[in-house]
Amino acid sequence: MLVLRDLTHRYPDDTVALDGLTLEAEPGILGLLGPNGAGKSTLMRILATLQAPTAGEVRFAGIDALAEPDRIRRRLGYLPQEFGVYPGVPLRRMLDHLAALKGFARGAERREAVDAMLARVNLWEARDRALAALSGGMRRRFGLAQALIADPDLLLLDEPSAGLDPEERNRLLDLVAEASERAVVILSTHLVEEAAAIASRVVVIVSGRIELDGVPEALVGRLDGRVWRRVLDRAAAAREADRSDVISVRLAAGRAVVRVRAETAPPGFEPAVATLEDAYLAAVAASRHG
Repeated sequence: MLVLRDLTHRYPDDTVALDGLTLEAEPGILGLLGPNGAGKSTLMRILATLQAPTAGEVRFAGIDALAEPDRIRRRLGYLPQEFGVYPGVPLRRMLDHLAALKGFARGAERREAVDAMLARVNLWEARDRALAALSGGMRRRFGLAQALIADPDLLLLDEPSAGLDPEERNRLLDLVAEASERAVVILSTHLVEEAAAIASRVVVIVSGRIELDGVPEALVGRLDGRVWRRVLDRAAAAREADRSDVISVRLAAGRAVVRVRAETAPPGFEPAVATLEDAYLAAVAASRHG
């Protein structure tokens, strides 16, 4: 189990990235959502033992991650948003090197694990290509391969599907779902539909605080019968956008679809089926309106 207690991080310019964040996570996929600047990447770096918090506690499987980061690193797989590689090194050789660093001492066993992982992330045909020659999507798949190669107990994925086409995205999500059967997976994403598709639990953070936490179906269920929509011209939609109960305003074919949260239908609005995106946007809006 992953346990965070009163986790706080303040940067030198007094920006508060995390503000007393507390949560527990068991094996499964926790989808981490939040707007830009919410503190998601700071949280991921702290969990990856790359950054120490200002205050608070991080424990995994009973290990104090702040006091004994090396013990956590042996059980950790991490895919950051950006990661550096040796550009001239062939992909297969680089993954073999990383596997050795992660504890695969026996050469034959390591090579077998590396080849199997390259096949799983659909990079076998590119195994002898230099890392610099990989496309953005292929680099992302290589990042997932190095995160999974040691079969981690804690898997941290920061925007893992960025740059992937739909087929490769589905392949990646299948691998993540497989890993989550035994590992705690924290998947940070801007794609609400991605969290809805794969996460067994969703946590929304805004300004370093948890604003929403629960099973996706339950979070959506809270809004059943309370979401309404209306199609307006742009000028009318702009006037509606100032209302505190507006969830979203989205342009479609030159018109604007306005979705609001209310106990009863506002004049001119019709019922709408609630979604996880509605729950997410409503939580963000409620936080900003205080």
